[in-house]
Amino acid sequence: REYRSGSCTFGSTWGTYGRSVWVNHGCAARFEVTIDGGVQPPLPPPGPRPAPIQSVDCRWNNVNWQPFYRVTNQWIGRPGFGFQDANACTQTVQMSRRNAVCNWVGNGFTPYDIESNRELIFAAYPDLASCYSAL
Repeated sequence: REYRSGSCTFGSTWGTYGRSVWVNHGCAARFEVTIDGGVQPPLPPPGPRPAPIQSVDCRWNNVNWQPFYRVTNQWIGRPGFGFQDANACTQTVQMSRRNAVCNWVGNGFTPYDIESNRELIFAAYPDLASCYSAL
């Protein structure tokens, strides 16, 4: 059960399929199989986690630029939604505050909690400034 890199969350970045273990999105660990055939989760990474806002950058999601939380190796916002311009994505990350980042949702901007990727306010704001002022 040695942790190597990435974030491993059961059902999200790792799981079981029959007698096999699958992993994705950066999860890398040594899993321990118990005698009854169950699979134990990997150990969490050692040490304190960095502040969420300092751990967000912009990455290409094969469609557009989307905020990305490096600690959990997860996109922030709805899957596949983001910015066509890398500078616009960088701007929203630089504006982030209160552990939240606003991301494009197709009809406006919505604030998301960085760590849980949950919508903080169920509304679409017309621009980044109004999205952040709602926080």
